[in-house]
Amino acid sequence: MEPELTRNGTVMYSNAESDVSFNVEPLQVIGNNEQTLEGLRTSIIIDNADCPKEYKFSFDLQEGEKFVTAKEIFGEEYDTGEIFIVDKENNIKYVFDPAWAKDANGKNINSYYKVNGNTLVQVVSFDEHTAFPVIADPSWWQITKCVAAVGAVVAGTIFSVAKIAKIKKYIKALGGMREAVMLMMGATSFAEKGAEVTKALGNLCAAILGVDTIIDNCPGIKSTYNKVKKKQK
Repeated sequence: MEPELTRNGTVMYSNAESDVSFNVEPLQVIGNNEQTLEGLRTSIIIDNADCPKEYKFSFDLQEGEKFVTAKEIFGEEYDTGEIFIVDKENNIKYVFDPAWAKDANGKNINSYYKVNGNTLVQVVSFDEHTAFPVIADPSWWQITKCVAAVGAVVAGTIFSVAKIAKIKKYIKALGGMREAVMLMMGATSFAEKGAEVTKALGNLCAAILGVDTIIDNCPGIKSTYNKVKKKQK
């Protein structure tokens, strides 16, 4: 496929002989204290039902790095659908947002990830009755120190099993690890996300505010927690 660079930095890959094309777009979100999340969004544009249902993305992982599913980290009950790359000490280095796909009418199409060694596979479950084109969107992010700190809390032993379970529950309610951290950092607003999200965000902040590594690496969490409490009054 021949790449074409657009003005906003998106690279478009297409081929006249293929019914699938790809757009690769750089992502950046800045939170409090200029802590930045950077990543890439790869949009897969699927034109018809004869196209493949699996799309493979191979990564040149460093020694000791591996893919880990959210199910492995959080357990089946609190699975967020995310995929992580961790280092040899199980520290989170990258996070992939949950797989999603939509048809031409904006209807959600079932989509999920599979891991095969160093390859991440996105499966898109369309059929001949689907409205095309279908767009699927695997996005991945280089994590901040805050994501790493929260991940260490979830995997650690400083809290009781019951409290860890509650933290996992709040993270899932907020849409996953990355979204939870963006909300805590103030990079994403909770104001229009509804009472349930606001409650889960307040509970998560309250649960982990006493951890020094969270305070040190998650700038804005105290401010966010105070805003949540003020909104709930």
